[in-house]
Amino acid sequence: MAEPLLTVRLLRLELTRALGRVGVPNPAGEARQMLCHTLGLNETQLFAAPEQPVEAKTAAGCRQMVEERARHVPLGYLLVTVWF
Repeated sequence: MAEPLLTVRLLRLELTRALGRVGVPNPAGEARQMLCHTLGLNETQLFAAPEQPVEAKTAAGCRQMVEERARHVPLGYLLVTVWF
């Protein structure tokens, strides 16, 4: 039996829920930033292609970032980005 197709939309929802469960104050925003960073997209592109397939390796990388956020690693460290 084939593994179900994971899409950008489904992964975004999964990440948002997982970040919310670990107490991240803005889970939807952080999920979008993680996906944009990992997929190399901007937010417009992310929302324009919700049914775009996501490779298992990419999804695993996003899930790893959620685990790191659960340990209170700042999002900027995970994305290697600093906002001023």
